[in-house]
Amino acid sequence: MLSLQESTLSEIFGNPDDLKFSSCMILFALASENQDDLFRKALARYCGGRMNARTQNMLTKRVRSV
Repeated sequence: MLSLQESTLSEIFGNPDDLKFSSCMILFALASENQDDLFRKALARYCGGRMNARTQNMLTKRVRSV
């Protein structure tokens, strides 16, 4: 993914897969202990480094209920 020249996730995957990719990168980035992993690099490149608050909230609620 990081080597692709397309500028947006929508151009690469289309909708709704662009949203799924973003959510997966957030999940994996939060699970990773490495602050310089590929998941955060993908978020930086394709999502402006931002983690979607809705995805984070869903993950937080899920962890609390387990």
